[in-house]
Amino acid sequence: MDNSGFFNTGYYPTAGPAGPIVFYAVYTLPGDPRAIEDLTIYLSSSDVSLEWTPVTEDINGNPITVSHYNIYRGSEGDGSDLTLIGTSSSSTYTDIGVVNDTEKYFYNVRADIP
Repeated sequence: MDNSGFFNTGYYPTAGPAGPIVFYAVYTLPGDPRAIEDLTIYLSSSDVSLEWTPVTEDINGNPITVSHYNIYRGSEGDGSDLTLIGTSSSSTYTDIGVVNDTEKYFYNVRADIP
């Protein structure tokens, strides 16, 4: 069964089915989801809101379904101290009550597949 979305039907001879035709389907495991390239951060009072375009392809360009996004926060610009702070099933997330005058935060959002 071809579940790729590219359904094909073939007959030989072309006038109609003369007998069984065997199709070989190759199933490939999905690759890792593509990286989020357009993370936008909005400040509102003491909250940080994150928005991004939903991921719909793996790194090989194949369509995927993302189950959720993992949201990480850290205070080091190199990402060495990122900590998982939550998940989102949509392409938005709000980190509540984190804005103050002394802390600087960095965010990373990663898509996860089932």
